[in-house]
Amino acid sequence: MGGLFNNMGLIFGLQSKVVKKVFDSAEISSNPIDGILNDIIPNRKPVDIILSTKKIKNIVRSIQEKVRPIPGSLVYCDLMDVVEHSGIYIGDNRIVHLSGSGLIEAVSPETFIGRLNGLNKSQFIEVSCVDGCAVGSEEVANRAIRMIGNTRKYNLIMDNCHQFTSGCLSGNFENADNFLWMLKDEARKVLGATQWRAWER
Repeated sequence: MGGLFNNMGLIFGLQSKVVKKVFDSAEISSNPIDGILNDIIPNRKPVDIILSTKKIKNIVRSIQEKVRPIPGSLVYCDLMDVVEHSGIYIGDNRIVHLSGSGLIEAVSPETFIGRLNGLNKSQFIEVSCVDGCAVGSEEVANRAIRMIGNTRKYNLIMDNCHQFTSGCLSGNFENADNFLWMLKDEARKVLGATQWRAWER
């Protein structure tokens, strides 16, 4: 029983250190948690890194100032704490995304986040930001709108939502941006996005 309480104390202590470091920073980076975790818990196993990062990110998301996307904002959510799902906000509470069936469609935030037949427990949708404000592009939004109703040969790795979303940013739908970090890099180039904040819904 003592071990359980010791572990709980470690978790709460870690969370308070992370929150303090985040709020001590004048500028919130696109991913402030990873470096902080490396400082606090050295020599972590990869699975510990993933789980710790996801849990602490959710704590930070819940207390950070939230934003509302603008047309052309890049948005994404976690899927089962393992991978992410992305799309483009086009206004009127609609997100254009590539579904697992290969259909490109405009959906509500609830549908976007409630994937995997309700098994996804993600609570937050992240929004592309700069200086704490949502950033987007009418050109990107219009590119996404023009793709609605089209289909692609969906593949989890080779032709996925990130590749489609990156195509909305650049106009090149045959890009190789199949992972979120690649997509974020494209968002930085096209939108100037350097931060990610939770959507105020």
